[in-house]
Amino acid sequence: MNASPVLTKTETTPEPWKAVVLYSDTQSGTAAQHLLSRVANRTESGGAWKTELWRFDVLADPPAADLALKDANDAQLIFLSARAMTEPPAWLFNWLNAWAQGRRDKSAAVAAWCHHGKDQSPPPAMEQLRDFAHQNGLNFLCADDYRSGISGHQLLPAA
Repeated sequence: MNASPVLTKTETTPEPWKAVVLYSDTQSGTAAQHLLSRVANRTESGGAWKTELWRFDVLADPPAADLALKDANDAQLIFLSARAMTEPPAWLFNWLNAWAQGRRDKSAAVAAWCHHGKDQSPPPAMEQLRDFAHQNGLNFLCADDYRSGISGHQLLPAA
């Protein structure tokens, strides 16, 4: 009797979605991974994410930024998770523009984790990222601390 695998790769087995997470610190990267896992668990197809993580300070180095760009070209989602970022650095927009122009998935999206409280407005960086997404034909999603609550997280379309 031959043992068969529990799950075999077939035409109907969905490929994992690919997300590249750009993060400022370990806590931000972990929170983004957790949120993506929760989103995948809530989909009807039971999708999964293949997640690649790149820390912001590493991306300021051009050779590392090039490697991250190659890593991200087939991503469906670029997820930025940064605490206390009021103004995204110029190199980040240069990197995002290069990704947007070279991306393979034309339906890809940009998401950002908005770290702000109940009585605070989203940082100006969110408007800049929303504008970037609009100019490049990308969807923009915002996950925020206040609306996601303590018990769980959701990706909410940015208004």
